[in-house]
Amino acid sequence: MRQLFIGIVGWGLGSSVALAGAVSVRTAGPCAVALDGVSLIEARGPGWFVVDGVPDGEIVLTVTRGKTTVTVPLTLGAGGVRHLDVPAAGPLPAPGAAPPDAADSPTLVLRPTAGQRFGVVVDGQRLAVVGPRYAVAVEGLRAGEHPVELRSADWLTVWARGAVVLEAASTVALGAAEGRPLVVEGPPGAFAPR
Repeated sequence: MRQLFIGIVGWGLGSSVALAGAVSVRTAGPCAVALDGVSLIEARGPGWFVVDGVPDGEIVLTVTRGKTTVTVPLTLGAGGVRHLDVPAAGPLPAPGAAPPDAADSPTLVLRPTAGQRFGVVVDGQRLAVVGPRYAVAVEGLRAGEHPVELRSADWLTVWARGAVVLEAASTVALGAAEGRPLVVEGPPGAFAPR
């Protein structure tokens, strides 16, 4: 099974707080990650998650794997990155390594709008449920066409379905909300509804 790198980037928050640091979480299996009580992502499997643009200073992450939940207080310095590993079994969390370099890979950015959570299916694999406040950058995808579905957080309702065409080192962004047209940013022809 290939491992995807998933970055979470702050987007349209209208916050007056200085944005400075990043938190990297690598998970070996399904888990949920929240920042100060707000859901970031619910991973369906292994991956790397990066919360970028996190305010300087004290933050609290809540990491849940199965029935185990731990609270992780972190201090972020200006421009700093803190890394955590969420293993498939054993204590939660452990100090982690830096995320892999994915600079030449294409990027698919998924932006929740209207404060709504939604599920993401890429290449037929249920990847994650995106939280209501941060965009999620999915890296590690190969260049080419990828079938994508954006669904309600309970996976029952399809909001949008189509194919994303990714080129090396390119970025395609999809903005989603239930009952609203999909907003596509990227090169012409980067998304074809189906």
